[in-house]
Amino acid sequence: YVMGRSGPSPLRQFTNESNAAERIRREALAAMLARSYAPIMQDQYAVLGDSAMVLGETLTSVLDPAKGGDISTVFPANNHLASQLRMVARAVRACRSSAINHSRQIYYVTMGGIDTHDNQINNQAGLLTRVSEALMAFRNALNEIGALNDVTTFTMIDFGRTLNSNGNGTDHG
Repeated sequence: YVMGRSGPSPLRQFTNESNAAERIRREALAAMLARSYAPIMQDQYAVLGDSAMVLGETLTSVLDPAKGGDISTVFPANNHLASQLRMVARAVRACRSSAINHSRQIYYVTMGGIDTHDNQINNQAGLLTRVSEALMAFRNALNEIGALNDVTTFTMIDFGRTLNSNGNGTDHG
């Protein structure tokens, strides 16, 4: 399943029970996934597809704030990275619950704008502050949910290939 800042993304054009066409599509997909297939890879693909749909629906329910699926840690406003990490913290908490009971998950979050090429002195302080604030809030959230020592967080960037000047900064530095 795919998850965004608001939680798992529903299958498009498969979710509206009041829409006959969407209901028919969903029933057809469910029938295909429920079949047994002779080639084992085809059969396992169907099993994974079905479990992803079920897990996405369960996770949506468990993450519902009305059902206790929220956290109290405050994350920085207007920080795209922070809002993604907030959802990751909520998902980690949800996946540790008895409804899902997954011991390992992998989440991938992104932040653009790091490859500035120029004006780095003026830009990097703000960019690194956003990263720092988001990661600190994430750390606090992990502490809140009792997962501080169970989660590994790392950053990765493909820039830094050269330190050659481009006249106003570095070329991928």
